[in-house]
Amino acid sequence: MNQRLIVCALAVFAVACGPSFSFRPSNLPATFNFAATDTMLFGSGGCGPRAELDTDTGAVRCFDSGGGGFATPFNAAITSTIVQSDTTPLMVFVGRDITINLGTEVQLRGNRPAVLVALGNMTIAGRITAQNSISKYAGEGGGFSDPTSEPSQGNGPGGGLAVTGAGAGGASYCGVGGKGGNDTATPTTGAAGGPTYGTQDLIPLRGGSSGGKQGNHSGAGGGALQLVASGTLNITADAAINMGGLGGGWFGNGGGSGGAVLIEGDTVTIAGKIAANGGGGGGGAPPGGGDGDNGTADLTAAAGGAGGAGGSPGGAGSAGATIDGAAVASISGQPGGGGGGAGRIRINSRTGAPTLTGQLSPAASTVCTSTGMVTPNP
Repeated sequence: MNQRLIVCALAVFAVACGPSFSFRPSNLPATFNFAATDTMLFGSGGCGPRAELDTDTGAVRCFDSGGGGFATPFNAAITSTIVQSDTTPLMVFVGRDITINLGTEVQLRGNRPAVLVALGNMTIAGRITAQNSISKYAGEGGGFSDPTSEPSQGNGPGGGLAVTGAGAGGASYCGVGGKGGNDTATPTTGAAGGPTYGTQDLIPLRGGSSGGKQGNHSGAGGGALQLVASGTLNITADAAINMGGLGGGWFGNGGGSGGAVLIEGDTVTIAGKIAANGGGGGGGAPPGGGDGDNGTADLTAAAGGAGGAGGSPGGAGSAGATIDGAAVASISGQPGGGGGGAGRIRINSRTGAPTLTGQLSPAASTVCTSTGMVTPNP
């Protein structure tokens, strides 16, 4: 049986097949037939400067600079039927080409990981994020949300642990979540970070896990994003892709682990920033305690939340060459929660040697970021 991956582009009155992918994208079926007529343009003249991709429904929502919504100016091909080997479903958005202009932010919303496929070329000059500034405890783009009960282990394969009376653990993915602080008064030992999971090649594609919930809310895990271009995939110096975990809430909750970014193209150039950092742990004690910061889009670790009266600060999230979330020191009182561990970054190209001049976090020197070759079509 011919396993060649053919992508057909539909014209107004005819069907033209092409271009052919020279490689087989990860996490997609060995044979598939995606149809796309339009370029997905985000920014000036297209959808934006803010846009949302709903990974549950496949909706593409466009917003102007004043926050008002308007009709999407292109037709994206949507595929919601692809289920990965671990039963996690994907939402796939396909365009003839895909461009995200400078000054534009594309936000992932929903429970599924997102896959963006360009039948030709893809250029990212703006921002892509799965962090929700309105509800930092809800996972987006495949990231796991905080649990509904307390104390409770965080959701997802690497959810941080939790215990009554001490700090909760940060969530893990590639890096290990930080241990929550001990309360020496009771005494109670703080909870550990969750187990690590996943593979370097990001098959299957999974989001980050949520931190342990000791009370209030824990930090959600970072989202999961796969970018695929048949031709050139270019992430410019102004671009930022942030699949960072979110900060744990005050009262000693754990930070979420970073998510996943998988990039595949015939030729890949990265001059911008790509990050899957962990979120900061929440500070201890409700009076004056603070939430941990969300995972950043650069090499700066997300700070743990401030400790309130009788409480200690939360642990910092992972960043750069530090792939584990920070643990929290013991205190007689209410300890803070541990920081979230690093997610994963994978970059595949035809040669296995993409042009990398940008900033990756976790750093390229760590086990959490790797490069490889795309799988050629037979």
